[in-house]
Amino acid sequence: MKTRKNKLNKDYWIYGKHTVLAALSNSRRKIHELVITQEAYNEIKSAIPSKIAAKIVERYEIDKILVGNQVHQGVILKTNPLEQPNLKDFLNLSKNEISTIVIIDKINDPQNLGAILRSSAAFDADAVIITKENSVSETAVSAKASCGAIENIPLISVTNISDAIKLLKKHEFWIIGMDAAGDKGFAKVNSFKKTGIIFGSEGEGLRKLTKENCDFLISIPISNKVESLNLSNAVAISLFELNKKELY
Repeated sequence: MKTRKNKLNKDYWIYGKHTVLAALSNSRRKIHELVITQEAYNEIKSAIPSKIAAKIVERYEIDKILVGNQVHQGVILKTNPLEQPNLKDFLNLSKNEISTIVIIDKINDPQNLGAILRSSAAFDADAVIITKENSVSETAVSAKASCGAIENIPLISVTNISDAIKLLKKHEFWIIGMDAAGDKGFAKVNSFKKTGIIFGSEGEGLRKLTKENCDFLISIPISNKVESLNLSNAVAISLFELNKKELY
């Protein structure tokens, strides 16, 4: 499978025990340097691969390396963003008869992206698609927020969402657009074997052309006390609804 190098292909530091250990266990990760306090090393040394040499430092030295007041738990790892497959190759190689793919049309908050990756992994989505332009990709913040899920689920960037939808349809995916004006509830769509579920950007929602390319428009019923849900919350709820039959 051909892979595409992340547009932010410079090395960077990820942080936090769970995030770092998940990265160390991923054979696709390029590992440059593991920096850790003695206290943190004593806690997690049994989970660190023997081939990885750890540099033991004082906590203040890690504070100097990271930008901002990050909760690093005494461990950081210098790495490169993961190389990701392109959508065409991913679909051609997939053997899954039942599949869910999450599509995000523009996302600017790395915390939200990480949370979406975590929910997608939790509910067995096969990939998350984002746009190459006007979207954040893999960063230290998104890696931390994903709680290790970024290591396990493909994050595929595409140039054009409409073209991605057309390609998914060729592979027998039904496309569900999440839109406030859509039908309430998931009764119409939770029986499909292959589903692409698409979310618009926060504040703007789905674009007109994107809506026109969807097979169904669905909304999540919410109280009139709030106007909308956070994007990552909407993704989690939608994936839960689509997976009800498998979960119970």
